[in-house]
Amino acid sequence: MKKKFLFLFLTFCPILFLSCSNDGNSNTYPESTVGTVWYRQETANQSGQVVIIDFHLTFETSTTGNLEAETSVAGTNISQHYNFTYTYSNGNGVANFEDNNIGTQNFTINGNRLKLDGEVLVKL
Repeated sequence: MKKKFLFLFLTFCPILFLSCSNDGNSNTYPESTVGTVWYRQETANQSGQVVIIDFHLTFETSTTGNLEAETSVAGTNISQHYNFTYTYSNGNGVANFEDNNIGTQNFTINGNRLKLDGEVLVKL
């Protein structure tokens, strides 16, 4: 009986192992970020005022990009623009912002989601 079980085990394990596919893996990494635009909106209530911030991150070339933050509060709009250089490969990247207050930020891309500094932006 043990020999029969061992034979079945050794026969079917490789078949099961080889038949498994990567379908459960939902990681998709774009080969290039060039020309992609990513978006996130943040809403907060500050001192009784509703503050809305729209973030647009754009990869302009294979090494440069910009981040725009447009803030609306009490009928006033403020636009801020931050340039950065970056490296990217296989879903992982590092952005070096010219603004020292932002500095260097790691980011990841998986499908239509970009995660930067713990915040998720979606691809437009």
